[in-house]
Amino acid sequence: MKEEHILQILIYCQYCRTTTQPKYFLGDCSHLLCENCLSNFDYCKICKDSTNFILVEKDTKKKILKNPSENFNDSFKFTLFQLNSAVNLVYHYKEQIEIYKKLLKKAKNELELSKKSKKIVEESNENSFVNNRINQIYKRGRLNSMLSDKNRGKSNNKLNSSVTSASRITLERNKGLFRKKY
Repeated sequence: MKEEHILQILIYCQYCRTTTQPKYFLGDCSHLLCENCLSNFDYCKICKDSTNFILVEKDTKKKILKNPSENFNDSFKFTLFQLNSAVNLVYHYKEQIEIYKKLLKKAKNELELSKKSKKIVEESNENSFVNNRINQIYKRGRLNSMLSDKNRGKSNNKLNSSVTSASRITLERNKGLFRKKY
């Protein structure tokens, strides 16, 4: 008896056990049902699980009835292919992770430099504000000094021009401006 005929007896409805039906359907659960027993393509009567069924055609029968050792070799080849693909994918992702780590480190460094630059700019702006304010106060002080010199010259002609007095700038408490006092 040929091997194919021996294996042909494995094609039967696993629910009603008939072997005379022309069409059989194979479920994802690996149960085989005849056309009469298959009332719903989403539900298996044997295991009661939701599953999908496909029509068993000549090509499918050949695959099902293939010598188990050949199936094992094919399965082994497919498994080896899948394993190699998975390993290659893992290496690819590992390389990608290393690249992203380097980019992240570079971005952190740039962010740190940006923060330092921002701080320097802020300090520079603060210094500019202080310098501008000092210049304004200095200009006011010189203007006030010039005005007071003119007023003093008119009111007190008796002062000798060769005599100089020490002057200093002090901040008046109420006005908040610098003035020259004599």
